[in-house]
Amino acid sequence: MTCAPNRLIRRTLFGLGIICAASLLGPIDTASAEAPKKLTLYTASFPGFAGAEEPNPGILVELARIAGEKTGYSIEQKVVPWARAIKLARTEKNALISGFTRLESREHNFAWIVRQLTLKNAFISLDRAVNSYEDARKLSAIGVHRATSYEVELEERGFENIRSFSNPDRIIKFFDGGRIDAWFGSIHEFTKRLEGISPAQRKRIVIGKPVPTEELWLAGPKHLSPKVIEDLNYGTRWAIEQGHRDRLMKKYFGDLR
Repeated sequence: MTCAPNRLIRRTLFGLGIICAASLLGPIDTASAEAPKKLTLYTASFPGFAGAEEPNPGILVELARIAGEKTGYSIEQKVVPWARAIKLARTEKNALISGFTRLESREHNFAWIVRQLTLKNAFISLDRAVNSYEDARKLSAIGVHRATSYEVELEERGFENIRSFSNPDRIIKFFDGGRIDAWFGSIHEFTKRLEGISPAQRKRIVIGKPVPTEELWLAGPKHLSPKVIEDLNYGTRWAIEQGHRDRLMKKYFGDLR
């Protein structure tokens, strides 16, 4: 009977030792200890940015995956038409969408996680530069990727000479064949699609002065878990601070800025 208090003391000291050791080791990284939580990143084909085959799916996909790996998420890319990507990202439980512009019409329908990138946009034409919206209004037809911020912006500005395409490759074919006068969109994306332009036409391409820049966001459905939002926001900012975004821009676009 006299040994019971001694056992209690030993057990108490042992427990305190474990607690002290844990405090010295620091907080446990639950992200690395648990199996990655799965998220689906919906996107369309935006060369250099997203929608390409592995192992080079695009800068926005890779940046999202780096953020996910840092915070304990496994992110799968699914390529669908852009309008469908927007719908799925709005309604699916564990959905994400990258390269998404924060328009007023979208603001209250999505959870805005983090800004990934800022792009330069312009009108790309043949022979003669289109340097402003005023110049663009005089054209017969302007090609845009359907359901993108480019189409929305021109519509909100009252443009009536828009030709929208669900498949951007068709814009290139129409541009190459002279059936539209200009492409409106990202300078970076256009340079990645140049292989679809005939050599004779490439010599005639003129990139107009950049119009207002566009911010690309990683977003998800309005009901997305606040923890997922917080984690991916942190993970993306960490990835950018570590230089991963600059490295990926160099990988996909070389010296183009």
